Amino acid sequence: MAITKVPFDSVYGKGELDESRVTLKMPGAAADAKLICRFIHITDLHIAASRPCDSDEEAKRAKESVAFWSQFGFFRVCNAEGKKKTLTTIESNEVVLDRVRQLSPDGVFITGDTVDYPSVANFLKAREYMDSFGVPCFMAAGNHDRVSEGSDDELVSALTLTVGEDVDFAVDTLFGIDIVRMDNGDGIITDSQLSRMREQLALGRPTIVLLHKPVKTESVNAPAAGTWGDDLTKWVIGFDKECENGVELVELLNGHRDHILSVFAGHIHLPSGGGEGSESGEGFSPDEVLQYTAAPNFMGFLRVIDVLG
Repeated sequence: MAITKVPFDSVYGKGELDESRVTLKMPGAAADAKLICRFIHITDLHIAASRPCDSDEEAKRAKESVAFWSQFGFFRVCNAEGKKKTLTTIESNEVVLDRVRQLSPDGVFITGDTVDYPSVANFLKAREYMDSFGVPCFMAAGNHDRVSEGSDDELVSALTLTVGEDVDFAVDTLFGIDIVRMDNGDGIITDSQLSRMREQLALGRPTIVLLHKPVKTESVNAPAAGTWGDDLTKWVIGFDKECENGVELVELLNGHRDHILSVFAGHIHLPSGGGEGSESGEGFSPDEVLQYTAAPNFMGFLRVIDVLG
């Protein structure tokens, strides 16, 4: 998969972002189709923050979370003195934000784990970050975003402020494209989610699907297995036989691949897709829905999606 190195100069120093570009066509688009909209896909921000009113324990947890994910980012800059610095998750998010603004998209897709753990401070920080793009932002919740049953009203309100009123399944329409976002972070597809997806896809409209955990496709399986091992039940939907709905979801998406422009996901912390090198698992099967995953924000990765019609 081709990834372009995009240089940047930030307050933290100079470095390079990893940028992947994807061109999608609306169903029935002519060979000379023109650009109708542009989206940006980012994922796994793992935002951790605290407020002045939070306890010392909460502030400590946020600080430890930032330090934990930063050690896996390997997203470095070089300052004026020639010294290298690894960016924290917060700093990485700022650099990605600047690049997104330069690209002037019509919308931003975030495919889960936007926060590292559920807290009011984290959700409010995530909402602030999403608003800072200045364009519509569509988020599918991930396993790190999940709020347990019985949580207090303030936390639940902060979650819905970030994701939207319907966390499990929601549809927005932009430029004639239905953007479906579904929470599959725990690896379980509920009867309701499967039913709503079936009803939505039966409309036959141009559709983009946002998930946190990717579904089982040729473009994802081999790259994911190369990093996480052959047992992909924790990482990919459709392998886990304990969730029959997950298997049915994959079949449903594949069956409607004629009008699903693409599925975008995160979770595996790897970029996948690109149509090249099918022998290494990065190609696309004609029998499967088109799908791309993104590397995390803290690795300095973003995907530019141009839609032609």
